[in-house]
Amino acid sequence: MQRADASAIRTLALQEGMRRLQEEGRLLVERGLTTATEVQRVTVGVE
Repeated sequence: MQRADASAIRTLALQEGMRRLQEEGRLLVERGLTTATEVQRVTVGVE
């Protein structure tokens, strides 16, 4: 079994449709389910 590093896993996941936490937060703001302030508060320091 071959092991992949975190960067390779992240790249593949993004290619397969995964959204970053900030992107998902932005979509929730657009839908009116949360605020930009809340998204910013919980995603500070997240890649």
